Amino acid sequence: LAEFERAYSDNPNHIHVLNNLATCRELSGDHSGAEAIYTKLLQINPGFLEARLNLAIVQLSSGKHAEAAATIAPIDSNCVDLKYLEIHGEIAARIAADALSSKVGE
Repeated sequence: LAEFERAYSDNPNHIHVLNNLATCRELSGDHSGAEAIYTKLLQINPGFLEARLNLAIVQLSSGKHAEAAATIAPIDSNCVDLKYLEIHGEIAARIAADALSSKVGE
């Protein structure tokens, strides 16, 4: 993590440095820090698919299912990236489970 922090201080807008730093933060348990960096990265380059998917994963694992859906919404629905297809399916399943849980609780 220290290496990526140093790379970040040298290159604060480099998309791959940001992506790697956010991934390290997520793996070390700093979910909010990872989310903030992925969000910054997508402000710099909204089309960076890997970062968009990584942000959705962080949101999904934090229980922010609707936010994860909104994060991947700009991705072309014809995208055949396997990571996208997996995340898209997982988000849909979690949102459906949330809806079912809210109906059971009524």
